[in-house]
Amino acid sequence: MKAYEDILTTRYGGVIPIIRKLYSLKVDEIINKSANDYFPRAKQSKYKYSDVFLTWIAAAFCGATRIDHVTGLRKDLEVIPGLNVPSHDTMGRMMKSLVKPTKRADRVTQEGANENQWDDNVDLNHLLIRLTKQMGGLKESVEYTLDVDCTFINTTCQGANSMKDKNSPGFNPMICLIGNLPVFVNMRNGNSIADFRIKECIEQCLDLLDKENIKIKTVRTDGAGYRKELLTTLGDRGVKFVTASPVNAAFKKMFNAFDKSAWNKVRIKTAHRDRDCLIGEVNYKMTGTDTPLRIIALRIPTEDTLQETLCDDELRRRKMVQERLNSLAQRGLLKKNNKRFHEADWNEVRGYKYKMIATNDYETPAEELIYFYNQRGESERQFSFMKQDFGWKYPPFMKMNENTVFFIITAIANNIFRAIAEKLNEHIDDIELNARVRRFQKAFIDTVAICQDGQNWVFLSTKVDFEKIK
Repeated sequence: MKAYEDILTTRYGGVIPIIRKLYSLKVDEIINKSANDYFPRAKQSKYKYSDVFLTWIAAAFCGATRIDHVTGLRKDLEVIPGLNVPSHDTMGRMMKSLVKPTKRADRVTQEGANENQWDDNVDLNHLLIRLTKQMGGLKESVEYTLDVDCTFINTTCQGANSMKDKNSPGFNPMICLIGNLPVFVNMRNGNSIADFRIKECIEQCLDLLDKENIKIKTVRTDGAGYRKELLTTLGDRGVKFVTASPVNAAFKKMFNAFDKSAWNKVRIKTAHRDRDCLIGEVNYKMTGTDTPLRIIALRIPTEDTLQETLCDDELRRRKMVQERLNSLAQRGLLKKNNKRFHEADWNEVRGYKYKMIATNDYETPAEELIYFYNQRGESERQFSFMKQDFGWKYPPFMKMNENTVFFIITAIANNIFRAIAEKLNEHIDDIELNARVRRFQKAFIDTVAICQDGQNWVFLSTKVDFEKIK
């Protein structure tokens, strides 16, 4: 009879085949080689960098969002083959050993000089891309869209600052994503404006992707990307771009061209409604550059313009409809807009409200490019996912460059999670490609596993055949 104390058991048996898969793909070797090339660790050290990464990945799959959550999970994780589980203090120290120096630059504004800090940790970002590719999340045979956006992280850590219109301090990292996969994290302090170092961030990301033979067809940004240096660089690299264009009455040449252009009727689906618009396009060059741009605009008439163009019957009909909507709204019978993913403001010029995008893509129809640009909203959803499910909401360290390390390691955990969910989706109905971690945990991770001989594990689950998962 096997002694009771020799029987291994864990509540998180679903982690076992995942760790096996990571070892079969040599994820541990890639981590140790990459980290040790830049941040050498003594050979006699008890823990390797892969121990920290794999422990955090396993803990995140079990619902951890803070490093100290590892303490409560340690008893169940340390029996899993392949996991050498450090304490959360050791994990913190080893993560801090991967930092790069924080960089600083002064930005001069009308209000005076403003110091910006940033940390791009190119080496760890390269590891992020390598591991994502190794897991099958990125493929050399595919041309991808790179989304670039920033998100605000509320925190009182060192290096956290407040924007003038924000009440609380934080970080304002710029993130490059391919679909729902973060592939580059450029940490910036909280008073960094949206376009601060956007050109350098995108160039560094593209360079790292080029090293791994990952092809970017199009870069998609909000208005922060409407910068001549960036757009010229992307054009010179043969990369398409689609970015929001500012709507400004000072652009007289552009609007004179739009006044002479043809406008077609189109129905556009926005964040929370379908809208009838006019769509038009002109060719335009930014001041001080020879880079040609294709400017595509949506426009709708202002109320004053409508008053001048519509007949009395139509005006009365519209007034009745609006009064009816107001009555329903007051009674709470109208669906409220989702404020987290609200529709951006329209800007008024010459009697019309406009939204515009700028691109160097002259082949794709204008309406398709509008729909393509509107898909940028997915990056906001991914930021929410990273904050809620993977701990970006809780920066664990005091210094900004230390938190960069945590953000990148957590991005690695997310990308591995996405790859695992995609593989399991083929066999397990309860696992969806856009599943949240908690649902994935309930469907796959939370199953008791027992081992009596030190090698063969028995999974006490009636839903999943773990033995067939490879």
